Amino acid sequence: MLSKDIETILDIFKNCQSWSEFYEGLLSDCEAKESDIKHELEGFDDFSKNSPPKYKHRAKLATQLQKTLLKRREAKDYIYLCKPIIDFINSEVGVKAINILKLKLGDIRKIEKNMSVRRYYKRSPGKNKTK
Repeated sequence: MLSKDIETILDIFKNCQSWSEFYEGLLSDCEAKESDIKHELEGFDDFSKNSPPKYKHRAKLATQLQKTLLKRREAKDYIYLCKPIIDFINSEVGVKAINILKLKLGDIRKIEKNMSVRRYYKRSPGKNKTK
């Protein structure tokens, strides 16, 4: 049905905006964690010692850094992909278009409901026999 397709489009717009906000927060967290790991690699996690970490600890930090950078890349990619849609949604034209889609979705649902209960009633009183 056409109403399901319009619902899907509206859901994409809504989800894109909420997921983009989620990934912006994730990006911020990843950048903070990346900075913390780099400082620890430099040996500034314990200011009293101020000595670089041992090999085993550096290896663990490198693995943490790699995972953090991959998460950061995923977040940046999603934000980059959603940017054109977010720009459209936030524009004056986009807001109007979404509101029109919502109104037309209601109209289409009414029409689909009427079509689903449609019945055919005979107009002639008897059977139509052809000679």
